[in-house]
Amino acid sequence: MLVEDFVFTDQENRKVYQEKGFVVIPLLTDEEFRILRALYLNYSKHFLNLEKSVCISAQDTSMALAKEISEKILAIVQSNLKNKISNLQALLASFIVKSAGQSIDSALLWHRALSFVDERRYDAAMMWIGLEEEEVHNWTFDLLPGTHKFSNFVRTAPKHPAYESGYLSWMTWKKETIRLKRGEALIFNHRVLNSSPANTINQSSCAIQIPIKVEKADWLYFVKEENIIQQYEAGADFYLKLWTGAGIDPSSLRKHFSYEFPKMNVKEFLTYTIA
Repeated sequence: MLVEDFVFTDQENRKVYQEKGFVVIPLLTDEEFRILRALYLNYSKHFLNLEKSVCISAQDTSMALAKEISEKILAIVQSNLKNKISNLQALLASFIVKSAGQSIDSALLWHRALSFVDERRYDAAMMWIGLEEEEVHNWTFDLLPGTHKFSNFVRTAPKHPAYESGYLSWMTWKKETIRLKRGEALIFNHRVLNSSPANTINQSSCAIQIPIKVEKADWLYFVKEENIIQQYEAGADFYLKLWTGAGIDPSSLRKHFSYEFPKMNVKEFLTYTIA
């Protein structure tokens, strides 16, 4: 049973988020947008790689530089975030860039984010902020509304069984497409099925990505080894070490447990697709 979810200061935003699993909110002033855009341009030379389809400042730089970038982004957006969600805590902020002229098969396929917290008790989500001047150049997302209400299962690294296996292709007609706009933020629950098409235009596309959770929750990381799940205590340093190649600190292991991954059944599928 969920103990605490996000407390949106705007009740309409909270209603939309709870129903759909995602919501778009105004976040940045024009001046804040310009500062963040300049920050990206200043740091981009440290993590952009023309041979990669997606570059991420939290993964493609040193741990020290990734932390520096995160702190500078959060210094600008943190107070705005708190004004929108009063019980929010951010993990790390990073620039994430899609290269220009991608082939169609570079699309980010349907997936859910990994579990970052104990989702039986607390809410967690991903926040995206577009950093391109023109809407046509910003990231686009496809989301399946309401899929955060499905069976609340643990999503592990390096992979986990697909809950909707065999049904997903029949569900995507319900998708909603959202293109990030200047000054707006998209927030979607980590359990929502989402995808993002390839960036086929001749200009790269930058956004800011920020994992967030309810303040009371602990940051966690789950690893699947056969039928056993290892649960680690996590946090900014844990994830930065992991993402920049240093691996997992074994001393962070909190517990391990056997686990059977649930599967969608016909009744749930029909209820979702017909509703």
